[in-house]
Amino acid sequence: QHTENLSPVVTLNDITQKAQQLCGIRSDEETKRMVEFHHSLGLLLHFTSTPALCDNVVVDVEWLLTVTSALLHPLSTKDPQFSKHFCLLHTHGILLESLAMHIWSTRCSQSSKLMTDEQRHFLFSLMEHLSVFFPTDIKMSPGKAIPHS
Repeated sequence: QHTENLSPVVTLNDITQKAQQLCGIRSDEETKRMVEFHHSLGLLLHFTSTPALCDNVVVDVEWLLTVTSALLHPLSTKDPQFSKHFCLLHTHGILLESLAMHIWSTRCSQSSKLMTDEQRHFLFSLMEHLSVFFPTDIKMSPGKAIPHS
């Protein structure tokens, strides 16, 4: 059951506890089967092939689409604080974490104002896993490179 207070990304342990409390599911194996079933229907996302992602479950798929599409199709800003960051993104495909947070706060206001460090880490790990982003070594601030097509 989705509620507005539920985090869009929860741990597998959280799901196991809720399943035991609310659904009478008694074993971790039953919980895994339930998660796999709901994943196969597209109601949630669980990435089991990567250790950095396997402990998390996306229970709000729309949230994930909103925050990822905002980064993949960012709008320019008139905010001078981020003009160099947008230039790096548009000319070299480098997305600085500070720009990502700015994009999320302006384009996905409800989704990002309460974005936790764990959610941000999960998003960047997911995008790296899907080869959308690659880590870079930039002295200005941590960054991710977006491959040019």
